[in-house]
Amino acid sequence: SDLALPRGGEEEEQSNSGGSPIWASGAKKTRGVVFFGGQAPMRVEQIALRALEAFPELHLVVMCGGNAKLLERMHAHAHPRCTVEGFLKPEQIRDHFLAAEFIIGKPGPGVVAEAVVCGLPYVAELKRPMSQEASVLDYLRVSGVGVLLPSLDELPLDL
Repeated sequence: SDLALPRGGEEEEQSNSGGSPIWASGAKKTRGVVFFGGQAPMRVEQIALRALEAFPELHLVVMCGGNAKLLERMHAHAHPRCTVEGFLKPEQIRDHFLAAEFIIGKPGPGVVAEAVVCGLPYVAELKRPMSQEASVLDYLRVSGVGVLLPSLDELPLDL
């Protein structure tokens, strides 16, 4: 795809539940996006803060969408490695995706398709999927383009 950017590094043996390599070997993950759609839930705050604590090299872009309370709370943290965004145009979302190394979020069909086009692994949870997300989780599992976790509340240190 003309949207995909090259990702440096060697292939890693870390894999998702499907067994496929998902990103550069030994490379520290330095840029990620947290995206839960147009109205991100309040739990995004804790997911982002825990990720920033667990990964000291990581810079996160947290997309709050139309959730003004989440936007305000994330801005109040004033974390130096966190860019907080409200509702964005599709082109702005794409630009953040192209600058990222992975996306954390709910497995909606549209955002997972964007991640695939951008060449990004998608980190999703198996906890409480919506009915339209079940086939997307199956796709992530089978295709090897995602990491499926029991919950996004605590990301594994070997992500």
